[in-house]
Amino acid sequence: MNVDASTVENEIWDLIEQDPDLDEDVALMVAAALRSDDELTAQFGEDAPQVTRPAPVAAAQTTPVTAYIRSVTARGFRGIGPESTLELNPFPGITVVSGRNGSGKSSFAEAVEFALTGTSYRWKERSKHWQDSWRNIHQDDDAAVTVRFALVRDDGKHATDLIVAASWNDGDGLYDAKLWAQVHGEPATDVAGLGWAQPLDIYRPILSYEEVGGVFEEGQAAFYDRINRLLALDQINDAEARLAAALKELKKPAAEAEQARKAMRAHLENADDPRAAQVLAFTKRRPFKVADAEAAAVGTGSSAAQTVSRLRRIAAVELPTIAEVGALTAQLREALAAEADSAGGLFDALSQRSTLLQAAIDWQHDHDGETCPVCGQGTLDAQWREQAQQQIAESRQLLGEHQESQRAKHAAQEGIRALIAKVPELPAPDGEQLPALPGYVTARATLSALPADVAAWPDHVDTAFLQIHEAANVLTNQARSRADELDDAWAAVAGQILGWVELHRKAEHANEKLTRASAAQTWLRHASTTLRERRLAPIVERTREIWARLRQESDVDLGTVALTGAGNRRRVDVTGSIGDHDLGAMSVMSQGELHALALALFIPRATADASPFRFLILDDPIQAMDPAKIEGFLGELEELAKDRQVIVFSHDDRLPTAIRNASVPAELLSVKRSAGSVVTVTTNETPAARYVDDAIALIKDDGVSDQVKKKALPGLYRLAVESAAKQVYFSKQARLGVDPETSESTWSEHVRTKPRVALAVYGDATGNIGGWLAHRPHRGPSIRFCAGTVHDGTDDLTMESIKRLQLTVRDILAEAAP
Repeated sequence: MNVDASTVENEIWDLIEQDPDLDEDVALMVAAALRSDDELTAQFGEDAPQVTRPAPVAAAQTTPVTAYIRSVTARGFRGIGPESTLELNPFPGITVVSGRNGSGKSSFAEAVEFALTGTSYRWKERSKHWQDSWRNIHQDDDAAVTVRFALVRDDGKHATDLIVAASWNDGDGLYDAKLWAQVHGEPATDVAGLGWAQPLDIYRPILSYEEVGGVFEEGQAAFYDRINRLLALDQINDAEARLAAALKELKKPAAEAEQARKAMRAHLENADDPRAAQVLAFTKRRPFKVADAEAAAVGTGSSAAQTVSRLRRIAAVELPTIAEVGALTAQLREALAAEADSAGGLFDALSQRSTLLQAAIDWQHDHDGETCPVCGQGTLDAQWREQAQQQIAESRQLLGEHQESQRAKHAAQEGIRALIAKVPELPAPDGEQLPALPGYVTARATLSALPADVAAWPDHVDTAFLQIHEAANVLTNQARSRADELDDAWAAVAGQILGWVELHRKAEHANEKLTRASAAQTWLRHASTTLRERRLAPIVERTREIWARLRQESDVDLGTVALTGAGNRRRVDVTGSIGDHDLGAMSVMSQGELHALALALFIPRATADASPFRFLILDDPIQAMDPAKIEGFLGELEELAKDRQVIVFSHDDRLPTAIRNASVPAELLSVKRSAGSVVTVTTNETPAARYVDDAIALIKDDGVSDQVKKKALPGLYRLAVESAAKQVYFSKQARLGVDPETSESTWSEHVRTKPRVALAVYGDATGNIGGWLAHRPHRGPSIRFCAGTVHDGTDDLTMESIKRLQLTVRDILAEAAP
């Protein structure tokens, strides 16, 4: 599920509009949090801007670029020494690669994984020594893995050959690999350049036995994240993180104020001044009598205390930050530059020309076809009028652009004036001389004296603010030092009281924002749960379907899969039932059942419609399965293979045996490793060969009547011939760069046997196969057997007809050779 950010935002807006109880300010804060840090920060300002709903997202007009695997080649990598290639049919179907442990079969799966991701799940948890042993000991020099893909493109480009590879020089470590990718005829790039980095994280199409077991062993948080990534709610996750960060900051003033209150009260309890008891009473419990506490602190007959209070206020002065100033001056510079680009006399010229042309148009309206009354040349006809109106439109557009740049300039000017207004006047406390105060006053006056030329404002303001910050730093330090000198016993306590008063008021101001932010966070959490459940529902339903196939002979019915909790407590709750008893499904499952459940959860993620990967690699998925579950697993593979290239690596023959027994169309390959880590890949038997075997078994089966055999045998012959023809045709088309969907469409258009054989032999269904049939005596009878008797049955139940079929299938498969 690849969801555009604006789609997520629109879904949130739907929920906002459906909630009549949601406060408008809270709704705006939620909407801003979905956008950016800056927009959320702006909502805490006094003049918070409106956040508008994004435009509806049009339904996607194109499908993602998709890819099938053509081949995997490895050299000097893991169990593979000299270069070895695993050739695959790059179209939907099942391929099973079998080999004993240590045969090198899993090295091909790991080669694909490393080329795509730069790592391997199997290695991540292993020791460094294990990782350092990745290079094959029988290949001393460089090492490489190369994966060739067949792309299905919808961007108007016809290249369908893609290579993704990793290579190492002699002496390189595992993660020193040079990773690259290249579509035929295009510049080299990497996986990210293909747009596959995020899809690999979300729709990871490779699953090893170790990873299946790790689904439940790596912890609930990691399990949660695996599923949550598929829901494409990152925008909401980011918004929740922004609100959490904002809440953390907004809580700080209250915490600081409370800390200051406790420290202040501790000092007051040890003070002998009668005013201390008053302030203790004012600040004992909420609501605090802040104004009374402040009056007690400053309303004393001690002139020193009043002076100290004023000095403390100077010491606590806050100025706009350099970053705020820099942002506004940058905006003004940008606006001035835009204004300059559209100005230079253009404004007046365009205005005059527009006025003149409009007058001429008005004159032409009453004098169509007459010559120009100004110059006496040229005819003011309809064509001239159309050209003049076009010029007026262009002129007005340019005028509009110029006016927009002026509006931007004026807005930046107003922002600068507002910042300057925030720089406070600081009168000197009675009887005190602060040496830095004149410098501050001068710097403030300089800042306020904006140049007449607006173009000089940015440099003036940047420089003046730096100066006033320097002056303020010196002044506040002097005020603080002087206040410390003048402090008497009460003045020190009074200063602490005033400090608390200031912090408390900041906390009260922040608390208003905190209330809104907290409400926004709570509402967004509920909305997030709603969207998460909505998007998780089809995945859970698909998981149940897969579990229903894989659960063979298991008593556990799968219930719900829910993402719950947050932060370190996030988890995946899987419920189920045994009979009438509801329970936590995972707690009662055997190892094999957990393994099957992990597959059921993984497959919907890896086969999501939005995934660009039309292949699925399962490395040793049946290792923990009993025969019943293998049967169910095969049923799921058949379903997946309708539109996916499913590649299964298996260490034993149980899955190939199940395929043969069920006559499931599949390519069965065998991997063997000999001395020197020489790895070879051979074809065990093709689907066509299995249909031939089925025909032989049928003829020899004494338990089946001849009447049934006569009806069934032609169908098996046809399946054998057409299966061989399809394999050859698709293989040839793939080499020519034709995408599998096009090949499938062409194949499906022709439902008779002879056109399909013609597709295999000539690549053209209208090709005349008469010569090809006559070239060998067994071909014609076999094809006629398929075409003429499939509906009427046959009387030829001899092994001689089987022999002709075997030879014909062999000849068709031989056409696949380049």
